[in-house]
Amino acid sequence: MGKRAVIYARISLDATGEGLGVARQEQACRELCEQRGWQVTAVIVDNSVSASTRKVRPGWRQVLDLITSGAVDVVVAWQVDRMYRNLRDLEDLVDLTERTGVTLATVSGELDLSTPNGRFLARILGSAARQEVEIKSARQKAAQHQRVQTGRPWWTVRPFGFERNGDHRQSEAEPLRQAYADVLTGQSVYSIAARWNAAGILTPKGNRWRSSNLRHVLMCERNAAILTYNGAETGNPATWEPIVPEDVYRATVRHLSEPSRNTGGGGRRKGLLVGVATCSRCGGKASQGWSKQNQAGERYRIYTCREGRCITIPADWLDSYVLRRLINQADQWNVQPVDQEAEQESTQLRVEESAVLARKQSLAELFVAGTVDQAALAAGTAAADSRLTEIRDRLAEIATARVGVDLSDIESVWEAIDQMETERVRTIIETACESIRLMPRRKGARLPRGEDVQLTWRMPQTETREGSPVVA
Repeated sequence: MGKRAVIYARISLDATGEGLGVARQEQACRELCEQRGWQVTAVIVDNSVSASTRKVRPGWRQVLDLITSGAVDVVVAWQVDRMYRNLRDLEDLVDLTERTGVTLATVSGELDLSTPNGRFLARILGSAARQEVEIKSARQKAAQHQRVQTGRPWWTVRPFGFERNGDHRQSEAEPLRQAYADVLTGQSVYSIAARWNAAGILTPKGNRWRSSNLRHVLMCERNAAILTYNGAETGNPATWEPIVPEDVYRATVRHLSEPSRNTGGGGRRKGLLVGVATCSRCGGKASQGWSKQNQAGERYRIYTCREGRCITIPADWLDSYVLRRLINQADQWNVQPVDQEAEQESTQLRVEESAVLARKQSLAELFVAGTVDQAALAAGTAAADSRLTEIRDRLAEIATARVGVDLSDIESVWEAIDQMETERVRTIIETACESIRLMPRRKGARLPRGEDVQLTWRMPQTETREGSPVVA
């Protein structure tokens, strides 16, 4: 019986995902095995897996296990660089073949690692493969740098909201634009993802949205036409149109990156006032729980403080009470005018931002020319980056204030309550109420009353004589 052969096929990048490259390798290897009279016992594939890094290749790991166990006599590949592309992997392979006597064969010719000449040839081929990797890497980096300088889009896969050429895909760009506004008005990423899934808006690969992948999309600089290279902004103008203005993008990133935000999963909050109402005794935020069983064996939802259940109150009653008070109060709010001073400040900050970026670029050019030393470059760059952070934080604050909740739109408030869009209603409540405090209930009381809740409204146009918010 002929030698037992295992065919190993690998390609670094399968752009189409169809596996055509590894299929061609397998066919050529099968023809070689047939010519030599070898029996093919297995075909192992690493599709779209690089061999130039130290990452584990699952298929190649399986081949090494077969060699170690003595289940194979010859390993067949299209070329030796399919099996290894650095000398460290080669030396491990030499040791393994010496212990087991396994032969390596390629379509271009066998490679006998048991002889000095064979090992010498393998090292030469390995060095040549490594050189090819380095040249290819340098060529790719140069091409990418050139693309960054020109500002052209270069996306290996189509990003959400865009076509490959940088044009907007309107069926995705409009929901994405609205998502930024929703986040800045307090809606959770989870609720936006759920709404998109219900509307049939899917990822570019046709998958459903989760909080994690939607958050990643919202944090992408390309949505504001900001060019980056190696994770840093270049300051070069992009050739594609932004989906959202830069200040709205930066405000959203600032909001989503706040340490105070709960990053433990972003799931749905079941109670409308969870985390909104507070305990008047300990100051703890309200959480949702369940009451003890009554005489009929029934239980109902309650709000209680997280610290130690100082105060409890029926959840359905409190939700209803706060919403009724909200509607009764809504006619006292007026439409807030555009803050002209903030808009003027935003324009001035944009001008200063451009000037600071120009200074950074000038410093880099002076350093290359030898006019300034590295210490001066580092100090100037640090000062510029510090000022840029201040400018962009302020722009984000202005953008956040600009995208607000219109409390005077009573029809919109009614619609949100009627449809029980929890995140949207919660945003309205937090905008209208400075605080919702749960007060100690009187002894022996079975039903809650209005005096068990203290609402403090934000009243920008109707204030007390001392200028403090109205407490109801």
